[in-house]
Amino acid sequence: MARLSIVIPHADSVGRLESTLVSVLENRPDDSQILVVQSERYDDPYGLKDEVTFIYVPIGTDAVRCLNVGVDMAVAPVVHTLLPGLEVTPGWADAALGWFDDPSVASVAPLLLAGDSDRVVSAGLRYRAGGAVESAGQGLSVLEAFAQPPSIVGPDPRAAFYRRSLLRHVDRFCIGLDERMAGVDMALKLRQTAGRCVVESNSRVHAVDPPKQPISAFRRAMQSERVFWRWASREKGLRRLLAHVGQVAVDVLSECPSPAMVGSLLGHALGTCLIPSHRHEHAALMRIDPEEDGGSSHILQGPHFATRDDVAADGFTEDGVSREMYLSRTA
Repeated sequence: MARLSIVIPHADSVGRLESTLVSVLENRPDDSQILVVQSERYDDPYGLKDEVTFIYVPIGTDAVRCLNVGVDMAVAPVVHTLLPGLEVTPGWADAALGWFDDPSVASVAPLLLAGDSDRVVSAGLRYRAGGAVESAGQGLSVLEAFAQPPSIVGPDPRAAFYRRSLLRHVDRFCIGLDERMAGVDMALKLRQTAGRCVVESNSRVHAVDPPKQPISAFRRAMQSERVFWRWASREKGLRRLLAHVGQVAVDVLSECPSPAMVGSLLGHALGTCLIPSHRHEHAALMRIDPEEDGGSSHILQGPHFATRDDVAADGFTEDGVSREMYLSRTA
């Protein structure tokens, strides 16, 4: 049985996909499964179908839905999400897999580095009290980033390792969010199960040609509001609300004087109008319990859920198919 399932969503450049596949095939552990979930056509000119499982989903399916399909198809106890344009290094997987011998570990954050340098792109994600999402260690050298161990809420889903049973236990990634916000949402779900996230500095992935899919200021603001209100706890209501108001001001003013400033303002306003819907989700999130006996049954009725908010004072938050088949269910 495979120890590791590597899920690669293909939604844009063939060149990025092939560079990632080459590095994975050269460096993967022997007992691994490689899944490429395709929402763009790829003709497999190198005849990789005996080593790679290609799963076809409708054209235009976003990366988060593709990741969920990959989670459904994964057979190994650990799932590694890896976006095209990223290249792995020898031993990158073994360094991370060792942590999963500890049953309290839910996820592992590898180091995502810029190109061939030692400059950190992300050592995991931070989630601030006001709702800001940051990449830990961004712009620092590896030594600078680890002068003090990074404090993160969870791994960056562009390159992340997860315990598969827990991904299924919390009903996979939340659709309707981009990869970054879905990664924060997943991190908080896993924290609700009492699972830990660790950073593994010897697991290194290089962002040689990362995908460039800019999100509009309007959509970014909408997603920020959704995640914030899904997670906001009454116990820290006033402090958190003030921090959020400040963060909204920063978001809007950062777009000044471009037209995106209006989009950001409208996105935050509309997201605030949807608070009742977000709080309904919040009530469901509180029912997430720690996984028992390694089970993998879904405990929520749908993909749009996250969990309890537990942001610390420092701003850091404490279906099967065949290989060549088109999938229509992508949530």
